[in-house]
Amino acid sequence: MNSFFKTIVLFFCLAPFANAQTLDIHTGHEMKRIAFSAKAGVEVFAEASDGKWCEDILSLKIFAQDETAFGDKSLSGLMSKIALVLNSECPSATQAIIDGYSSNTLVFQGSASADEKWKPEKGTLKVKIQQLQAAAVKTSGNKNDFSVKKWTPPDGKQKIVARIDPDTALEHRIFSKDKECSILYTTDKPAAKLKKWFISVGGNSCAENLIYGRADVSVFNEKGDLETTLDGYFTEGRFTGKKNLNVVLLNRYGVNKNVQLLSYLIDSDMELKIHYISYLKSQRNQKTGFYSPWAGCSPFIMAAVTENEELFLESSVTDNILRTAQSFADIFCPGTTQMKFFATKVPQGIPGMDIPAESSEASPQEDTRLIYSAILQRTLGQKWKIVSDKTQNLARLRENTRKTEDLREHQLMMADYNELTKTDYLGRLAYMIGADRIDNLPAMLTAAAIIKKPLRVNLLINIASIGLDRAWADWPDAILITQTSGLLNRTGWHILSGTLRPMTEQEKKQNNKTAPFSAGVLELYAAAACEQDACGEVSDLIGLIRRRHEKPNWLPYHAPYGQGEINP
Repeated sequence: MNSFFKTIVLFFCLAPFANAQTLDIHTGHEMKRIAFSAKAGVEVFAEASDGKWCEDILSLKIFAQDETAFGDKSLSGLMSKIALVLNSECPSATQAIIDGYSSNTLVFQGSASADEKWKPEKGTLKVKIQQLQAAAVKTSGNKNDFSVKKWTPPDGKQKIVARIDPDTALEHRIFSKDKECSILYTTDKPAAKLKKWFISVGGNSCAENLIYGRADVSVFNEKGDLETTLDGYFTEGRFTGKKNLNVVLLNRYGVNKNVQLLSYLIDSDMELKIHYISYLKSQRNQKTGFYSPWAGCSPFIMAAVTENEELFLESSVTDNILRTAQSFADIFCPGTTQMKFFATKVPQGIPGMDIPAESSEASPQEDTRLIYSAILQRTLGQKWKIVSDKTQNLARLRENTRKTEDLREHQLMMADYNELTKTDYLGRLAYMIGADRIDNLPAMLTAAAIIKKPLRVNLLINIASIGLDRAWADWPDAILITQTSGLLNRTGWHILSGTLRPMTEQEKKQNNKTAPFSAGVLELYAAAACEQDACGEVSDLIGLIRRRHEKPNWLPYHAPYGQGEINP
């Protein structure tokens, strides 16, 4: 027997008497140490509930002094030894979700199953995990308190009551005659009638007024006649039939009078910033008008609510998230054979996912709130399998579209670059403002005087002074510039666009101008300020193209990184 396993066996021999060490790490779960090796510098913890860690689906946290312990070969050896513990102390376990830590930093994520003799599947690379964590923190702002659009997850330290949408939830609270007990009853009957309804309750103490757990409830209408009997389990006053659900309900809403919905929180992944939630449905019987008990296993519908689309760009990370979803399906709906999984930026209201798809709705590809969707199926006793033709990785599609657009824009920028290497100074000035040309002021002013019509021009001008809605230029000639409000706010070099005309006789007298073709007025409609004298920055072709396309890090194919100015 090797030293690692000897240590494990010794630990288990002592654990019942010495109170095995527990760990409360930042996941918020109690963790119980099930194995360790001082020599190897490894500790193994399992997620526990009320001190018990043996479940069908295990959540293992492996802490190692050296992250090389999570290399393929080392981890396989480590898991072969941990398997001896699992087979001995928890033979009912079928699957384990593995998080690996070094120096309290997550460096590995993967899984293992009893069917594969606890051989670990290929996990997520440390670098990718760190990138995703960084992206998640950047998205949420606060590492320990994260939310998604329009929703903040509840604080587990306080009593949670589902938020009811008054516009779509067909739900009414019905009390017993002594007001000691109540249920939340789904019906489309008028609210005025429901105020006179009442219930009688058997088999439940109604300790929290709203009925929780097993109860036999009779519902009577406003006439005192028996409307229906609800014999089964209740969660927060809502009838779940034969299913005893001990979950945190989040949102109570509806699509129409035929489909009513409830969402509940399963877990929150603090590392990757994901909230896992699932859904219950109650449907109206068209013939009787009654609503079915709340149910959520045919199929099991689960959402990963996050704003971090990067999670679904890496296949191994996506696979780990799907394995987590499968584990939750096994826990909450152990007999189900079909699961709908989707990742989204909002906790509800995605057509075709938590709510029915309508023909008038936009296709899933057009819904920017949806990140990923998949249908998974299995036969009893078999592993979950993805239905490939019903899987959509919209995050990857959007990323591919972005890359295609980036490539296309890069090609356009390269075309600009190649053209500008053959273009003179005036051509580059024109490119800077997106114009065809830069005009000659004296020539254009003379032409405007001859044809007696204003001309549209683009001019390189040096502004000498600025006044109220006007300015004066001193180069290439002293001309008056009008309508400058909101366009010019400083003196110096600019490229100006506007309509140029000669001054009227009255304007010449007011401005003391006598030369027939040198007194002009530019009525301004666009202005671009120069960074250097005479817009000398256009000599830097790369910088010029970057500013034009708003791509601050762009480089032409052949340009070495760090290259700056290219002389004309």
